[in-house]
Amino acid sequence: TIDVHETRRNETRHLASIQAHQSGISGMEFTENGSHLVTVGSDRQIKVLDCSTQQNVLTIPKGKGNPHKVGISSVNVCEENVIVTGDDDGKICLWDLRQQAATAKYFEHADYVSQLLYFSEMKHIVSTSGDTCIGAFDMRKGECIEFSEPRKEELSCMAYIPASNDVICGTPTGNLPVFK
Repeated sequence: TIDVHETRRNETRHLASIQAHQSGISGMEFTENGSHLVTVGSDRQIKVLDCSTQQNVLTIPKGKGNPHKVGISSVNVCEENVIVTGDDDGKICLWDLRQQAATAKYFEHADYVSQLLYFSEMKHIVSTSGDTCIGAFDMRKGECIEFSEPRKEELSCMAYIPASNDVICGTPTGNLPVFK
């Protein structure tokens, strides 16, 4: 369930509850202009919600045409009609929402994909995973271009450092490894 609240000064008011998925929501991200919210979940579905009407405008269901055979763990909105998703088995899929189809699939990770970042200038996707590795994928070539050596602990999240062009990751033990 997605709960929508309005916050003004010190007051918060509940506006709506939206039942978007049949089970847990594991990732969500707004489109660049904020008009839509893309959500993914353990039910293997991808949903696009219109923020002004609070209605579902697109569902990519589990099953035929959806390469995710297990729960979807992460999502990133790359461009207006392009998203990337990662699942609990480490599969990454690039989607064209107009076609409602996966246009590329990557099978590099051996465990859940914890987070995905998109770099528009280079058309690259960077992923972190429970398999302790970080990967980089070229959307134009449709291939993995960098993949780290395994570490001692999983990479649970990441952030881009613009000043140095590095990626800093978070781990369950509180370490912050940096990748150049």
